[in-house]
Amino acid sequence: MGTFWSVAGRWNLHKEKFMENATFINSLKLRASYGTTGNDRISSTYYGALNNTRTLFGTGISYADNQTFVRTQLGNTDLRWETIKQANVGIEFAMLDSRLRGTLEVYDKKTEDLFFSRFVSLVNGVSSQNANLGDIQNRGVELGISYDVLRANNKDQLGVNVYANVNYNRNKVLFVDLPDGLQDNGTNVIQVGEQINEFFVVPYLGVNPANGNLLFEDINGNPTEAPTLEDRRLTGTDSAPDFQGGFGINLDYKNFFFETQFNFMTGLSRFDFNQQDYYDITSLGLYNLSADLERAWTPTNRITDIPSLDATNSDPGVTSDRFLKDSDFLRLRFVQLGYNFDQKLLDKTFLSSGRIYVNAENLITWSEWLGSDPESQRLSEYNRYPTPRTISVGLDLNF
Repeated sequence: MGTFWSVAGRWNLHKEKFMENATFINSLKLRASYGTTGNDRISSTYYGALNNTRTLFGTGISYADNQTFVRTQLGNTDLRWETIKQANVGIEFAMLDSRLRGTLEVYDKKTEDLFFSRFVSLVNGVSSQNANLGDIQNRGVELGISYDVLRANNKDQLGVNVYANVNYNRNKVLFVDLPDGLQDNGTNVIQVGEQINEFFVVPYLGVNPANGNLLFEDINGNPTEAPTLEDRRLTGTDSAPDFQGGFGINLDYKNFFFETQFNFMTGLSRFDFNQQDYYDITSLGLYNLSADLERAWTPTNRITDIPSLDATNSDPGVTSDRFLKDSDFLRLRFVQLGYNFDQKLLDKTFLSSGRIYVNAENLITWSEWLGSDPESQRLSEYNRYPTPRTISVGLDLNF
């Protein structure tokens, strides 16, 4: 529980005397806010957090395969709500006879007592415990804009509107309640001063032309075929996008209407474990694998990007960035073409309005991501069902 508050204000600049000569500006508003909120749904459900305060036991197998009771959850009686402190400053504007409209907002958001899973000693019977691990800051800018290229004064004229929105966000870990301010999750870390869940892996250099083994870079910058955990380093990337947004166009002419919506994300990376499976030489003869393996290193094909099928270090024992891939994408999210029934005809019926239309969703995606779907902020992808492409036809009738 907690006490939370907020304050907000707005200044209608376009009504001030010093704006009288700016006749091209129809509206200009400056707004600002600051407040705190609490998040009790730190375990994704209304009462999940309360359950995390309890130590739970269940039946299981112990030494010599004997049935026994084992600890399944280590309770945390110090668990607290997350507290979010956020400041926003924004501008709303409309100009050129309100043809051009938009908003620009800057925000600074700090989350304290961030809920996360931390590692504990296995002497407790479990390997992790849900806890308030630290603090994180998100800073960013949001811009939304819309412009009427052509305005239709009646249905016989063409109306054209274009719009776009974009968000830039950068997060930074401010505090981690662990020794050295660091939690090592294996392939990513939560570390003070860095992005949350920043990837922490060994750089992959390619194929050793001498023998076809995989080459990696050790912590001193030298090539090695036997990397260790100490060779891992921060990559400067995570699974959260730096930029995301959308844009589109709306057209109206006579009784026809047309709409498009594009979405994009940039600056995010994820592990493509499906590609790793398709390159797994231990599955030769068992499963369908990538045709890329036909380029594998041989004594007569030494310059290639695919290691030897007999490579002795295909499983180096530590994760590298070989299958850490950019997941940027641009997607045609939505297209609609339709026709509004003529009102004069409808007036002769029992209908007040009606339209017929065809929709297409997720029609085209442009991305270098080779997996099933680039649109995700998960740390990795493995056998995920992709976002479906959907074509539909509709008829709306209002009585």
